[in-house]
Amino acid sequence: METSGDLDQLIKRVREKARAEADKIVERAVRVADKDFAAAEEKWQSVIEKKKAAIAAEIESQKRAAQAKIAIHERRAIMEKMESAVNQIFGKALQKLQASPPDEQHLELLIGQIREAADFLKLKELRVRLNPKERKMLMESDYREKLDGLSLSIDSQVIETAGGPIVTDISGRLLFDNTYEARLERLSASLRSRIIDILELRIEEETK
Repeated sequence: METSGDLDQLIKRVREKARAEADKIVERAVRVADKDFAAAEEKWQSVIEKKKAAIAAEIESQKRAAQAKIAIHERRAIMEKMESAVNQIFGKALQKLQASPPDEQHLELLIGQIREAADFLKLKELRVRLNPKERKMLMESDYREKLDGLSLSIDSQVIETAGGPIVTDISGRLLFDNTYEARLERLSASLRSRIIDILELRIEEETK
């Protein structure tokens, strides 16, 4: 028969075992909690870093967009100034060309323009239209000797131009406008294209 002392010992052992089990459970729970917390902290840190990277990328994108916008405004302002300057230069050039006297130098220039148009159209028989001053000058000259075998018909219809010919084939289907105005317009288009290329290259460099 168990004595009260044995019962006390049994109760003591049960309590100690229960405390030991409880300590183990608590210890395991703490380890699991620490592990979960570390994983959650790592995940949250990753989220924060991604957010930071996204914000930095957005700031950089907005910065580039602002720089590009400023550069476009600058380019437009420069283009307007260049356009104005080119128009002034070409306007003065046209005035000088229009005022040039119908002399031998003027005749050589006109015949050179006719030859240039013939080469472009690949023609040997041509019809030309001129302004009244140049038509009269050509009609009164020995132009046939200067055309290197080209057959030229001078149209009775005159044109309004500072100078230079409009050249067609005999049927009038093929046409090349080699007047001063047309030549300057072609040159102007080439200048505009070159200016735009330079400005776009500058914008690319500034927004890198």
